[in-house]
Amino acid sequence: MSEERRLTPLTDHQAELLEARGINRETAVNLGWQSCEGRKDWIAIPFIKNGVVVNRKYRTLAGEKKFSQDKGGEQCLYNVDILKWPEKMKPEDRRAQQVIIVEGEMDCAIAIQCGYMAVSVPSGANEKPVEAEDSAKFEFLKDFPRLCIAVLAVDDDIAGHTLRQDLALRLGWHRCKWVKYPKGCKDLNDVFRKYGQKGVDKVLKEKTNFMNQGGLFKLDELADEPFVEGIDPQIESISDLWTVRRGDLVVVTGIPNMGKSTLVNAVSANIANVYAWNVAIASFETHPRRGLLKFLRTYFLEKPPVSKEGFALWTPEEIAEADEWINRRFYFIVPDVMSDEMTSLGWLIERIKAAITQHGVNMIIIDPWNEIDHDRPQGMSLTEYVGFAIKELKRLCWRYMVSIIIVAHPAKLEKNKDGDFDMPSLYDISDSSHWKNKCDVGIVVHMLHGEDKTIATMFKTEKIREWGVMGTVGKRLLKFNPATSRYSGYEDFVPLLPPTKKKKEPAEKKADSKIPDKQDMGTAQLPLAYKDD
Repeated sequence: MSEERRLTPLTDHQAELLEARGINRETAVNLGWQSCEGRKDWIAIPFIKNGVVVNRKYRTLAGEKKFSQDKGGEQCLYNVDILKWPEKMKPEDRRAQQVIIVEGEMDCAIAIQCGYMAVSVPSGANEKPVEAEDSAKFEFLKDFPRLCIAVLAVDDDIAGHTLRQDLALRLGWHRCKWVKYPKGCKDLNDVFRKYGQKGVDKVLKEKTNFMNQGGLFKLDELADEPFVEGIDPQIESISDLWTVRRGDLVVVTGIPNMGKSTLVNAVSANIANVYAWNVAIASFETHPRRGLLKFLRTYFLEKPPVSKEGFALWTPEEIAEADEWINRRFYFIVPDVMSDEMTSLGWLIERIKAAITQHGVNMIIIDPWNEIDHDRPQGMSLTEYVGFAIKELKRLCWRYMVSIIIVAHPAKLEKNKDGDFDMPSLYDISDSSHWKNKCDVGIVVHMLHGEDKTIATMFKTEKIREWGVMGTVGKRLLKFNPATSRYSGYEDFVPLLPPTKKKKEPAEKKADSKIPDKQDMGTAQLPLAYKDD
């Protein structure tokens, strides 16, 4: 539909279709709605800002739902000029003023017709949140008046729940209300058609609650949580064990230099590459340019910087292309060595918030936890502090719907009788058992040595809060390829067993396979076929 299409007054047929939706002809005419000549069921809805038409939305009233807009039209709130009134109010009056925000022009017309100050978002809802607070998608909110209460009367479906959360995040939870629709209604239009103005008044005056109202609730007072779909970490062997989700706090542990950071970095690169997530890495142990840059360039180019013969494999053009991808998808939280400011938990949280709101970051990696300056309050034990810190980071995960992965070293472990380290558990992490008890997903990474100097990575999900949704508890053997910075399954790995004293045994008792049985290998050396029940 072109903005140059000839527009005429609404036809009787179109007025009847609007009346069937509860919108009377007078309301539609006052709002400037018109007919599209030559299109029986199409109407044009003008977006007016400062008294000027800045966009038009075209839609059908019958048959298949079809929509279009003027090419290059401004994406502003529908009925935005009504918001000039609150800006003229005294601050104390403005704080009490409620503005209804709906998901479409039809619902907005119903609210206006019932005497409410209402606006509509310009492009409906999207099931996937747009996390960047300054995203162009939500640029229209700059016109929303400060201090006013926003009543988020969006659709009661998955997309509407997501839109409600996005709007509340940007407008401020403290001043946003959600509405509870009666059974069988998903928006204000449904309410009006079923219960008339009395029903709309009841919903907007009696069935609203502040979104951050804490304390005690009845079930029907709780807002529905947005549906969060998990994504595959893109390592085929572990896709059934761990599903990456926004809103989850993941803890990864393992003995130093046994691959936990490498695996986390590989997963973040997979997700940035496949799902276009933005990733922030809080690197406290190694400067990103020393090791991580080479890792990410290798991942993007899928080849090492030099050949075995010592010849350079990366061209300047390829390096530039890889760096452009890194600059587009990765952000780095790095302590300022020239500053005396402590890199405390509060310091870190402020920078995580900035990464989320300024750059649309979806995943944050804290590596390692032990290198943060833990300035715990006087009188708070270390265990209490860890519990408090995890609680604050989980609150951050859910409020902004991001995934946070914390890499935490275990306490100093003793070598076993064979001179090796046993695979640690989440309870071995320094300072507190809260690491296992409070995380959503707990992962242990361990290195195994095999025959012919091969090395395998044991990946173990030790804690899964929601089985079947976030994954399952189990183990897998992985092979890391440093030439591509990628992991794959390791089905034919043969672990190197510790030397044992030779013992004469009857021929029939000699092992007929190079692969030892499960009991001989120990719990830390299971081949791919084995996993926890």
